[in-house]
Amino acid sequence: MPIFTTAARCLVEVIDAGSIRRAAEILNTAPSAVNRQILNLEAEYRTTFLERLPRGVRATTAGRLMADQIRKWQGDMEKVADELARLRGAERHQVTIGMMECFAGSFFAEVLDEVRRSHPEASVIARVGGTRELVNLLEDGEIDLIIGFNIPPSSNYWVMETIPVAMGVATAANHRLAGRKSLSPAEIESEPLLLVDDTLSLRPFVDSIMPNASSWSNAPLTSNSIAMIRTVVGSGAGISILTRLDVRDELAAGRIILVPLDAANTRENLSICVRDQTAVPALITAFTQAMIAAIRRDLAA
Repeated sequence: MPIFTTAARCLVEVIDAGSIRRAAEILNTAPSAVNRQILNLEAEYRTTFLERLPRGVRATTAGRLMADQIRKWQGDMEKVADELARLRGAERHQVTIGMMECFAGSFFAEVLDEVRRSHPEASVIARVGGTRELVNLLEDGEIDLIIGFNIPPSSNYWVMETIPVAMGVATAANHRLAGRKSLSPAEIESEPLLLVDDTLSLRPFVDSIMPNASSWSNAPLTSNSIAMIRTVVGSGAGISILTRLDVRDELAAGRIILVPLDAANTRENLSICVRDQTAVPALITAFTQAMIAAIRRDLAA
């Protein structure tokens, strides 16, 4: 919505031009439309702004007062516009990203390094949390971009990309099951299973894969921290159902093996979402593209 009304712009142009016809040419509109705007303005303020002459018009004292005030407002707004442009210039270099814990290690370090090669001015505020927390922050406008598993559909944000990610059985490299080509739920039911808790979106998938929950009543560890679970897995104290992205660094170092899980419904959906699809700054697009490329590289490894 424009700050200044059409009537205000018409009044200033007519007074500057000294003619409704010439002002109409400048405004690229009909003289009758310009005249109507000014008549409406005069009616609103119950005063006469123009003296109609045989040849052109002349501003009344009230007209000059109003035109001078409008020009002052325009000058002030130009300063505000300059300041807003300066703020936009500063803000477009900063992005707030929400991510699940599994992306907060080498994955994001590599993404940040890649983006800063083309955007050296990039500044990131990173928030780590679970899916529900990140979605709430995105909807509240506190985060520009989130990456997480099993993000529910909503009209309040835009899903830029969704990638299915298979789950597997994470074991220590020297675990007796590490050499298997695949494992069924029945084959791991009696193992000490390290569980993510129900604050993480992975848990319902684990529950659906392993319906015999009674065997987990004495699970050695249940936690909302993937980092804690993969550390305990690496120590050999138990196994867990995780994704390749959850144990990315440990796989690369050879500390953990991820054995494919032979069961139905073993894929999570990994999504990248932004708050507003109508205004996606170049920096957010750069982070999105870098994340997608890194995820696809990891899943292809």
